[in-house]
Amino acid sequence: ARESGFSVPGDAKALVKLNTPSGEARYVASQNRGKLLVFVPKKQSAAVLAVAQDVMAVELMLASGKKQRIDLSLGAGFASQSSRVIHLPKGLKSATAISYGGKKSPLMLPLAK
Repeated sequence: ARESGFSVPGDAKALVKLNTPSGEARYVASQNRGKLLVFVPKKQSAAVLAVAQDVMAVELMLASGKKQRIDLSLGAGFASQSSRVIHLPKGLKSATAISYGGKKSPLMLPLAK
């Protein structure tokens, strides 16, 4: 919490990331015997990419030449499931999907807003 600035007060049990129809992120946290809490990030990504069920990971190639790998899951915790949407960073050159079988295939990037 000190580094990220994010903290769920009380006895937090689960955290999922969901997306609104417009693509904005929301984090929903459950608490033991408490109410659901919804957090809205201060910074929102300019573009999002929905990822198919058969994709295990996405490798992003940034304009700086660096690569970023985002591992996805089907079932993120006890009775919770985050949406399979990636918020794309600025300066993205390409994205490659990696299937559970290891096959790599390029992804079509959304147009910048």
